[in-house]
Amino acid sequence: MSDKSFEQCSSEKLAIFKSTLFSGDKMLNITGGLGVDDWAFSDKFTSILSLDCDEEIHLLAEYNLQLMRIHNVTRVCIRAETFLRKANSFDFIYADPDRRSGSTKDFRPENSLPNVIQLEEQLLASAPKVLIKFSPLADISHLSKIFRHLAKIWVVSADNEVKEILALLERGSSGLKEVRAVIVTNEKSYTYSAFQPLDINIEHLSENLFFEPALSLIKADIGEEWYQKIGLTKVGMNSAFYFGKTHWPEFPGRAFEVVCQSAYKPRLLKLYLAKLGIDKANITKRDFPWSVAQIREIFKLKEGGEDYLFFFKDNKKELTFVHGKKSKVRRSLF
Repeated sequence: MSDKSFEQCSSEKLAIFKSTLFSGDKMLNITGGLGVDDWAFSDKFTSILSLDCDEEIHLLAEYNLQLMRIHNVTRVCIRAETFLRKANSFDFIYADPDRRSGSTKDFRPENSLPNVIQLEEQLLASAPKVLIKFSPLADISHLSKIFRHLAKIWVVSADNEVKEILALLERGSSGLKEVRAVIVTNEKSYTYSAFQPLDINIEHLSENLFFEPALSLIKADIGEEWYQKIGLTKVGMNSAFYFGKTHWPEFPGRAFEVVCQSAYKPRLLKLYLAKLGIDKANITKRDFPWSVAQIREIFKLKEGGEDYLFFFKDNKKELTFVHGKKSKVRRSLF
């Protein structure tokens, strides 16, 4: 069995989130894979027909479904393109096309297998709603151009990493109507939309906080108006970090108490870290010329601990660093 089957299959909590979006009678999964999504959707649909053209993966998934006593999923070893040539009717279709060309990862939808762009009309002829999972690197504006019937997008993150982009095609839709950002945790999921009214309860503080929005909100371009409303100041044009003296319990991301903010001077920063005895830290960088690995090497820092170091360009495009500690007045979503 190829490694890509394991790499691309949905994690349990992401599959469960997807299954909360749709329910009905008959579902078709044209990329059954190892069966994680079949398992998650099996509680939401009366019957599921799941396809996969890899016989080894198909047999393994069929065996696992039997072990889990899931009896409403029927697996068929067939190519999606072949199956869709016949007239079929379903309430909902799910697709997680192979995003790898040979052994190389490829996030472009044009190179996916099956080619869901070419199959768009056939898919919508078989079901009024089609959900397609794309790479987290997929460009949202590009998706809106290549699909005629794209209606909605979810940008899904977990552990502060964008994991997948979900695109909903709807029969009769003429253009993208909404983009949502989702933060999936072990306990629940949080969904944000630029169109939803947000009830913001804030408390003004004397100390300065440093805010890091979840990556799904940054990718979905959601939240800027909210941050301005509560008085947060963006640290740099391309950095997506914020300063503010505001306690917002529902902030979609993380907040840190600022220990130190300074221009990035490697020699002085080495002295600062040595003085505080910091030999490990959590590092995040945005719009900064060196990678996290390079920063760790420069300052000989191991990963982890209670200290958080942020590296970015400020509004004057000067290299800057912030040393923060997790805020004690609010919990983080990741």
